Amino acid sequence: MVDNMMSISERAWLFSAHFEHWKSVAEHRTFGTRRHYALLSEAQLGDPCVAFVPRYKVFVGLGKITGHYYQDETTGFRYRIPLDMSLNLKSGVPLTSLSEHLRFVKDKAVLLDLRNGVTQISISDYEVIRSALEQRIEDESPQSTTVERTQREIEGEESEAPDPHTKAEHALLELGSMLGCYTYVTADDRNKTYQGKPLSEIAMLQEIPNFASPEILRTARRIDVIWFDKEEFPICCFEVEQSTGISRGLLRLFQLRNFDIGFMIVAPDKTRKKFAREVDKAPFRGIRSRFRFMSYGHLDNFVAITKEFVNEGQSFLGERFSFYMDRRFEEV
Repeated sequence: MVDNMMSISERAWLFSAHFEHWKSVAEHRTFGTRRHYALLSEAQLGDPCVAFVPRYKVFVGLGKITGHYYQDETTGFRYRIPLDMSLNLKSGVPLTSLSEHLRFVKDKAVLLDLRNGVTQISISDYEVIRSALEQRIEDESPQSTTVERTQREIEGEESEAPDPHTKAEHALLELGSMLGCYTYVTADDRNKTYQGKPLSEIAMLQEIPNFASPEILRTARRIDVIWFDKEEFPICCFEVEQSTGISRGLLRLFQLRNFDIGFMIVAPDKTRKKFAREVDKAPFRGIRSRFRFMSYGHLDNFVAITKEFVNEGQSFLGERFSFYMDRRFEEV
């Protein structure tokens, strides 16, 4: 992480951004905001800083200021500060786990500012966060050699073929994230793994947002994958039907019919005709046009095309691409 001898500064900085934006910040070694230029102008060379994701209230990296505040009129986030940031986006430290040890948590005004991009914190608070992040990395350090890990991975791949249902859920979570949605996977499948990673680590939401009555939420929690917008309202619900009957998935989706939501059945292509027959029956017939069918092959193609589009967009537009794709936060 950060060199412990880097600074004797009396202050530190907490910068807030979305997960994807932090990747861009780390790559370009600069953080930008639409305002807060007065705060940024106070930052000094060598000041320590912390990376924070306000959506999940988690600390994901440490860094230091490497230059002086400047303006860049070619970007929407023109007030900028150079920095080096070392990130741990896969497994950060939750704010709640440190709240009793952090002074700024006691200031409600500061807590409200955490979504606004730039917050000044004390060195003592920085040290608490630094210690927790470095301990997390130490705890996750590999206990075996690369050769041993690789051998286990190969043996696992040879002994167990990927479950089509889990693979499809993984693809839907990945696709939703690339399209700028908040993603949720049913609690029943959160511990299922694909390519060695639990679906809970791919899903962006750990709990389903409180967008409806308790009765509706009980049903929604059992839907395989849901995409939410920035207001935490569902955009599209997906039921993956590998072996169970399509009608059961349709019934779960039907319970959310009073909301303006898209419904999608994802299944092997051979079940397409069965889907067409089922949605023509009661009670689905009245809202038949809201149901869609997507085969596994179509889903795989969609993911591949979207990845290519995102990669080309980032290559062509740089930081501006993330800005246009995702305006969920005011600061990057």
